[in-house]
Amino acid sequence: MASPKRVDAWRHIAKTDFESAFHLLLGRLIHAIARLDFNVGLQLRYWAHEDDSRIRALLKPRTSKLEERLRVLEQLVAGAWSGAHDEGQRQLSDWFERAHKARGFRNAYAHGRWGVPGKHLHAESGRLCDATPLLVFVPLDWDMSPNRKDNSIELTLDEFAAQVEEAEHLSVQFLDIERKFGEHLYPGRRRNGAQGQSVRRANAG
Repeated sequence: MASPKRVDAWRHIAKTDFESAFHLLLGRLIHAIARLDFNVGLQLRYWAHEDDSRIRALLKPRTSKLEERLRVLEQLVAGAWSGAHDEGQRQLSDWFERAHKARGFRNAYAHGRWGVPGKHLHAESGRLCDATPLLVFVPLDWDMSPNRKDNSIELTLDEFAAQVEEAEHLSVQFLDIERKFGEHLYPGRRRNGAQGQSVRRANAG
């Protein structure tokens, strides 16, 4: 969970400036996924063999391949964790599912269009001042035909904030799972079957 102070910050801003509160949360989301990408890269260095050319390509600076980095890391740790506690494997599998989901909505949100607010959820009074402003997200698309499908998504600011907080938790949660269930493991099962020296584990920062 985000600290009460951080929650209060965007909530307080939203009372008078809904758009600025949204931009604050969107910035936090982008920062959280950038942090996740960095830590996934460090974990790849830890679990992969240093001479693996595919890993070197994935870790080339300024290469936007988080989806592939996540998938390769998932393959690497699946082999090393094959003898780990069942609960550890379950939590790790769940973590990767959530990480892929967070990466996906970050990419979509960063490139699509937003209505801030896009519409309002009216209260019983019918007055605009009592209505709940809604974010309306439209995925990137150039189909302007009159019969095009409406792919827009409606979110309250609270729902968007929950997605942001989920992304922010991922880096720390990976290390928590690793410490709880994987302390006895080592990067011996590498993609090319070679054994090598481990590097320092990722710091959640």
